[in-house]
Amino acid sequence: MIPYLDVGRYYGVEAHRLSLEAAANYEIPLNNLADKRPSLLHSSKFDLKHWNVTFDWIFAFALFKLNHVDLAMQRVAFTAMAETLASNGRIVLSPSLVDQQVELVESLGFRISHEELTTCRLLDDKIEWMELVRK
Repeated sequence: MIPYLDVGRYYGVEAHRLSLEAAANYEIPLNNLADKRPSLLHSSKFDLKHWNVTFDWIFAFALFKLNHVDLAMQRVAFTAMAETLASNGRIVLSPSLVDQQVELVESLGFRISHEELTTCRLLDDKIEWMELVRK
């Protein structure tokens, strides 16, 4: 997504240090993205307030699989998003949420605005995604 954003408008939080280091040391230089000045943060607590920024869009891919992040940590993550997302801001998630996760996001003031299953160009497979809007 970095190539499509204005300079200094990409913020990434990663709990897994090696993944963050791979992005910073390999992916960004390999794809000539350093001029876009992405801001990266190692945080297992989804510390989006770190930047003192209000976000219009947040993209979270593969983060909210139940076997990847437990429901308690998902509450921490969604709360952090709710606190830093602009009014009518949007979150795009993949994969879509399951019932107990939907209850969680609705309790935090989000509503589902779109849900879709589409063909993924990268993986010869389908990808499900969901868009949430802050009420």
